[in-house]
Amino acid sequence: MNTAPYDYLISVSSVNRFYSKLGFRTYEGTWTGLLGALIDQTVDVALEPVTAHPARHQDMEFIFPIAETMCNIYIRQQETSTVRDIFMAPFSARLVACVLAIAILAASAVILISRLAPSGAWTPPNPAASVLLIVCLIFAVVTYNAYAAFITSVLSVRVASLDTVAAVLHSPEFKIGYIRNGADQMYLMSTKDAQLNAFYIRGYSDAENLVSSAEEGLARAARQNYAFFAGQRAARSTLR
Repeated sequence: MNTAPYDYLISVSSVNRFYSKLGFRTYEGTWTGLLGALIDQTVDVALEPVTAHPARHQDMEFIFPIAETMCNIYIRQQETSTVRDIFMAPFSARLVACVLAIAILAASAVILISRLAPSGAWTPPNPAASVLLIVCLIFAVVTYNAYAAFITSVLSVRVASLDTVAAVLHSPEFKIGYIRNGADQMYLMSTKDAQLNAFYIRGYSDAENLVSSAEEGLARAARQNYAFFAGQRAARSTLR
């Protein structure tokens, strides 16, 4: 293009090279992948979503921002069936069998005492029947209060929601992952945020938690207790 008083010539090569990995800076100070090719001038211009943080500004130049994206942690929807089923939770098979056995024994004892010493419908015939009736009533009261206390304790305890990075990190049952050698991993590794650094370390500590694509990560997050860190743009394009 020509602009007075200087002439500029932009030469565009028709050779395109594709790199499977974005690359990162090693401990020796060298860059790998696409960024390494840019540094050693194998390529002149690199097109890839890259976070322009100060460490990269020392070795390369960035043009004006073309697009901005947001990163999210994707987890499956929390189960709510536990709250609906709490009324039947205390009644295990063993407990029901014990209650039925005690009820049968108490009924048999009452019938036996009534036949040996018949009396009125509501009046115990002797002290033994009175003691048995009192024991049965106490047992019923204790059982009812224990059941009511269990229901109250479940309803009064607030279930912690996973709405922050700290909440996910403090959930040992959740596995943490992201795309292996992707831009999200590079961001987690280089960010100054302590929680995101902890997120990166926990995911990197187990190679099985890392995935090869956003589709694989979202599928795992939907099936199991898996927290998947990904850019909003990549995740939305996968969900579509």
